[in-house]
Amino acid sequence: MANLATERTIALKGIAWLSLAAIGIKVMSFANQVLLGHIASPETYAVFAIGAAALALTSGFYSTGIGKSLIQRQDEFHQLSRDYSAFAIQLSLIGVVLMAAASVMLARIYDMPALMTVILLTALSVPLTAVKNIYLSALSLDLRFRTISLNSMAQATFYYIAILVIALAGAETISIAAALSLSVLFQVWLLRREVLDTAVGLAIDAHRFCEIFWSLRWIIGTGMVFGLTQNGDYIVLGLVLPEHDLGQYYFGFLLTANLGVLLTSSVGQASMPIFARLQNSPAELRDQFHTMCSGMACLSSLLSLGLLGLLPLVTHLVWSGKWDEAALVGTVIAITLPLRLHQAVGFSVLEARGRWRLRAVLMIIDAGSLMTAAAVGGYAGGLTGAAVCVAAQQGFIGLLSYTVAAQRIGISHREQAARLGRAFLPLVLGIAILGLASSMVSGGSVAWALPAATALAVPATALALLTLIGSSWLLNREGFGTLTGALARGRPRATL
Repeated sequence: MANLATERTIALKGIAWLSLAAIGIKVMSFANQVLLGHIASPETYAVFAIGAAALALTSGFYSTGIGKSLIQRQDEFHQLSRDYSAFAIQLSLIGVVLMAAASVMLARIYDMPALMTVILLTALSVPLTAVKNIYLSALSLDLRFRTISLNSMAQATFYYIAILVIALAGAETISIAAALSLSVLFQVWLLRREVLDTAVGLAIDAHRFCEIFWSLRWIIGTGMVFGLTQNGDYIVLGLVLPEHDLGQYYFGFLLTANLGVLLTSSVGQASMPIFARLQNSPAELRDQFHTMCSGMACLSSLLSLGLLGLLPLVTHLVWSGKWDEAALVGTVIAITLPLRLHQAVGFSVLEARGRWRLRAVLMIIDAGSLMTAAAVGGYAGGLTGAAVCVAAQQGFIGLLSYTVAAQRIGISHREQAARLGRAFLPLVLGIAILGLASSMVSGGSVAWALPAATALAVPATALALLTLIGSSWLLNREGFGTLTGALARGRPRATL
């Protein structure tokens, strides 16, 4: 096994690669959204939102947790991969059947006739995603984060090009669903070329299926809840908000929170295999946990503050005011994005230690509180109220997950509070400077910390980012050094 320094370097380099891939994918996503935002209406994006929610309802049938369970049992990975992959495929086919049945019901409930076709096309991606997750777990186990990153970017490129081609052909309503299934098929083909030694089965007998199902029951249940933690707010808001407002909300999510989803996935892929290797070394595990949390706090704070300062300006200029309401959603969610990302590191610790039941409980709390926050915010304050309540919920869940995981590996509440303070005080200072500078350059007419959609937002944001960087260097040197060091070093070879 590699020593701690090597393990840390591999993990940090993995996060750097996966984070850069996430940023690259987000750039492609934004470029795609620029064009699709001109083509599609808010009402069309409302259909996209409910389609995403329908996929979320069956997420347990293609859960990444099945692959993660193989990583957790890394010594038996290749002996188990054939049966587990066959199980994952058969389980995903059950999900396809359920999605087909749900397509008719949801189209009637939300009064969206096009929704049935969207859900049926999306369902085609479910078994492909099940296979993809097995392949990705094999790459994660071998710490091949560069390969994972490049593969993800290739899939994203295919996906976004397909969306535009289909939309420009006049089928914008089904563009995302069709492109998703095609791009996952492309990704599976690419992954197969990288993991030729990973056996994938297609069939197992009923006894073995039930045996695996029982052993993974918490993982599968958690996977089903996971979808609600990502898209459960759309299910509620589709019943609370008008289609126009739901479309604006979903568009705003794509502007900001989608980056959070990509980074969360990246952190999980990079950290879980490392934490699994340190299960029997509590001190080293705590040290690794601190390093990853402080580094992610530094990176995510930069992204959050940049989005908070520039998103209103960019959105207004690019779409000529069409999606200004969505920009408000995006900026509000950006405020608590760094806190939300701590959930990924916390969950990786629990997964590495096999604490699936505790993870499931946290995800149930996440899903329930998300849907409750969306309902309360939507009823009380419409689009703005929903955004504020959901953003608050995201921050709360991130802190809760971090606290639970840290306590399980022997980190006291006092140490947690001290480290969180050092990690996030720079962001608080940056937001304060952003709000102050925005008010000064606009004569005090701008809402706190939300720059006007004018070029004045650029110097205000630049000043805020400089404040954040300087205060991070002073207060969070571990995170600052972690981030700069991971980006500066070349990719090391893992010692397995």
